[in-house]
Amino acid sequence: TPTLEGIRSFEMAIAPELDHNGEISSILCISRDITDRKATEIALRQQKEVTEQIAESTLAILYIYDLVENRNAYVNPQIEMVLGYSPAEIYAMGSDLFPTLIHPEDLAEQIANFYHCCTLQDGEILETEYRMRHKNGEYRWLLSRDRILNRTSEGSPSQLLGVAVDITRLKQAEATLKAWNHELEERVQQRTKALQQQAELERLLRLVTQRVHASLD
Repeated sequence: TPTLEGIRSFEMAIAPELDHNGEISSILCISRDITDRKATEIALRQQKEVTEQIAESTLAILYIYDLVENRNAYVNPQIEMVLGYSPAEIYAMGSDLFPTLIHPEDLAEQIANFYHCCTLQDGEILETEYRMRHKNGEYRWLLSRDRILNRTSEGSPSQLLGVAVDITRLKQAEATLKAWNHELEERVQQRTKALQQQAELERLLRLVTQRVHASLD
């Protein structure tokens, strides 16, 4: 509504007043200024839209994990680019997400990490590496960083905010480098052994030569 102070928003309640014959004789109107509340609602909605745009455009997996219900409360679309599953498929897995997708060798450690999350202080970050099964059956290495997002009224952690990135190529490069280093070490050891054997042969040859000369003398 236009006012001397500019456009203002009002909330109005209207109630009819009846006379003794049951007919409407007047109307009672009660209104209140809700301009500030509407401005706050608009600002929150805009902030939410910006946050959603950031979450949907990032290359990392963003997620909110509910520790009470033991399921993902939110995951951004990037999950499908990394693991092949849509957010809807992740939600449908519920509490079976980790037993289904995490590599059996990493499952126990990851469960322990979630228990450790319950002891985190606000602002503390837990960093973990683990493997999750892609929809095509292959395993991908993920690096996750988790922190407490919300707590219950009793102060216990209720939700985790996490970000995860695919480090599969990095792990593969590390494995290749490790294999190269191992091969190099073996070659160095073989070369060292060959040089030692050559030195021993040369020492024996000198010894034999000395003895032959001594015999001739």
